[in-house]
Amino acid sequence: MILNTITYAKELQIAFSYSTPPYVFKDGSGIVMELMEKSLAYNSYTIKPVFVNIGRSFEMFKDGYVDATSLIKKNSGLKAYYSEYFMQYYNVAFALKSNKFTITKLDDLSAYYFSSFQNATKYLGAEFAKVAKVY
Repeated sequence: MILNTITYAKELQIAFSYSTPPYVFKDGSGIVMELMEKSLAYNSYTIKPVFVNIGRSFEMFKDGYVDATSLIKKNSGLKAYYSEYFMQYYNVAFALKSNKFTITKLDDLSAYYFSSFQNATKYLGAEFAKVAKVY
């Protein structure tokens, strides 16, 4: 007997960020979405996206509410099976030119109030955590 591989297809609930164009758009398109959909389709998996913020993604995965997440890196401390990195973000600081800030090294940020993404102090390392102050 030959069975169609679609018979064995499994839907995976995967956590993605709400909207981080061009990686993820609210309509379910984007570079990360397409990479994951095509990679998993190779083994007859489909994706049911769950759009959340980074911190919620961590908790949902840890507590078993989603099967996978595109938002957690190996340094998260979670016991899981990690893929190779397939996307590289470059974190930078920027300000309005009219402010005439001088930022040449990470420590220069300690002189300013700034915002960053959720859990940046975990993901960007101890040096960043030292200059970042939570208010």
